Amino acid sequence: MTETWVLSEIVVDTIVQLIIGAALGTALLQTDASWIRFLSGTGAIMLSFLAGAELDPAVFKTRWKEASAVDLVGFFAPFLGCPVIAYYGLHGPHVKLIAVREGMENGGA
Repeated sequence: MTETWVLSEIVVDTIVQLIIGAALGTALLQTDASWIRFLSGTGAIMLSFLAGAELDPAVFKTRWKEASAVDLVGFFAPFLGCPVIAYYGLHGPHVKLIAVREGMENGGA
């Protein structure tokens, strides 16, 4: 097989899976089941572990300052940025509409 054929097969397969997933919906696939949430959490932890396992310790020892800076920014940017965006960026009429809609769906006013 050529590389072009393999790449096109991967792209087509991904698109078909997205279409099938959207067509079947979350109710049929039971994406809210506790075992699915457990598997997704386990997969995320494994992915993080495997990414960390690919680090070269010799390079990390020589460039620990750069790696630490990237780690700190990668943690604190979302940790501090999300609350700031939520506080300053989400005050508006659309937030009130969402709150009213959620209240109506839950039997509120």
